[in-house]
Amino acid sequence: MNSRKIATYLHLDRRTVKKYMETNLQAIVVQTRSSQTKKSDPYLEQVITSIRKGLSSKKIHDYLVAQGNTGSTSTTRHRVRELKKELNQKKKFSFFISRHKIIRLIFNQKPESTLAAEHIEEIFNNYPLARELLTLLYQFQKILTDRQSERFAEWIHQVEQLSVPELKSFINGIKRDSEAVFHACKYPYSNGVAEASVNKTKLIKRIMFGRNSFDTLRKKVLSRELN
Repeated sequence: MNSRKIATYLHLDRRTVKKYMETNLQAIVVQTRSSQTKKSDPYLEQVITSIRKGLSSKKIHDYLVAQGNTGSTSTTRHRVRELKKELNQKKKFSFFISRHKIIRLIFNQKPESTLAAEHIEEIFNNYPLARELLTLLYQFQKILTDRQSERFAEWIHQVEQLSVPELKSFINGIKRDSEAVFHACKYPYSNGVAEASVNKTKLIKRIMFGRNSFDTLRKKVLSRELN
């Protein structure tokens, strides 16, 4: 296909198409890529350290920008991918465990085998925060099941010391309804029966498609309760 037909098909100027047809595009792409990746080289040691800590390419890019790097997100992502390959090649032996299996491992308080226990210990050594989070989770679980309401305030204080955004959001939610959560830690009562009744009423209302009056809804609810 000649340049005129390509220009007509792409709605571009024929001279623009001709220029690109005469240019060695592959050389341009390679040169651009190599010049961009070098922007992160002054921070190479910090990037490698971040990769070993398990940080995502986005967090690494945010760190580089804070340090004055002007490279794009895609450039950082490409560089991180390359470095990960190089680091993996240097390892004598490595194996992959899926996230699903890791979650099953760390939430299983009694590992089924010695190998599983070794995996958990390796995870905790590489990510110390995971051990702290899991400890706090089990503490909160024990406070609820054993009705240890006197430890509730102390547990909240421990969580706040970690400065984890997700936990901070969780604690803010607890504080908005702190009295109810405290009572849940203190008393064995539950509002499950009330919630079930509300859900049943909502279901009946949906079945009616909003076509009947409140009086009809009331009769339907009462008749179901009596039957």
